[in-house]
This record gives sequence, structure tokens and C-alpha cells, in this order.
Amino acid sequence: MPTAGGPSAFLRTGSIAITGTGQLDLQRADLLLDYSGAAPMSQVVQYLHNGRLGTGPRIVAAGTTPDGHPAALVAADNEQIHQTMWKSQTLSDGVNFSQVVIKYTYLGDTNMDGQVDQTDLFDVIGNMGRSGASVLGDVNLDGIVTVADRALVLQNMGAGTGSGMGL
Repeated sequence: MPTAGGPSAFLRTGSIAITGTGQLDLQRADLLLDYSGAAPMSQVVQYLHNGRLGTGPRIVAAGTTPDGHPAALVAADNEQIHQTMWKSQTLSDGVNFSQVVIKYTYLGDTNMDGQVDQTDLFDVIGNMGRSGASVLGDVNLDGIVTVADRALVLQNMGAGTGSGMGL
């Protein structure tokens, strides 16, 4: 079972294929997946759902932070969150946002800024009823933004400071 590093690390690759009974243990590192063409969000979400992509000593996609807040591996298409830098490294040139970002963060942190706040709630409300693997606000990764996603954001509202989770 390969591992990717610790909380300040990230793995950047142009593709991901977890075959057979394989698993990828990110050890709470971030995964940056560059792509061309269609975003591979459906594949990433499937890996998260079936436990093939996870974090920690055992492959899990969710847990609890040291401050007691729920946390999970969150995946977002950078076309939605428009990050140009990631951990002091250039992620995008500001025009091409063709990356999937996978990060261990607070449950409900839709924009991956390290906190659950009104911006995350607005992502859910603004996309209510929309479906698809790349839609922003699908907190529970069930493929559609619903009141269940809104409830998860509200339950974790106020978690984080934007400076990371200290994991």
C-alpha cells in the first residue's frame, strides 16, 4: 500500500489508477491530479466511496480532527474553486484550472480553505438540486446537492481558522 506523505506534503500527478485490490494511503497529504479533457471527478469519488483512496493508519475517508470536528477527504475540481497556488507551489496559471484537488479537511469545507463558513454554505445553496461529480457543494459526495449537504455544513459551521487543521 503506497503512501504519499504527511500533512504538509502533497502528491501531484497527471493520472491515477488504483487497480485490483490496491489502495492509496495519502497519510493526510493532499493529492493534486492534473488532467486534460473531462475532469476525472467520477473516478476520484468512486475511489473515495469504495475505500481505495484514504488517509491515516488505515484507509479511511473520514475521521475526527484533534479539535473534535468531523473531517473527511474532500475532492473538488479546481475549475470550481480557482486555486492558483497550493502549499506555496504554483497550481494554475490563472487561466487553466484543470486539476482535481483532494484534501483532508473539515467536513463541509467546500472551497478547501481550512474552515467551514458562510462561503461554504453559499456553495451549497447556490448549487442546490444540481447533480454531477464536479458540482461544488456536494459535501456527502452522493452526486447531488441537497438539504443533507446543507445540514452537514451547518453542523460543522465555525470549524477551522483557515490556517490548516494541525494534522
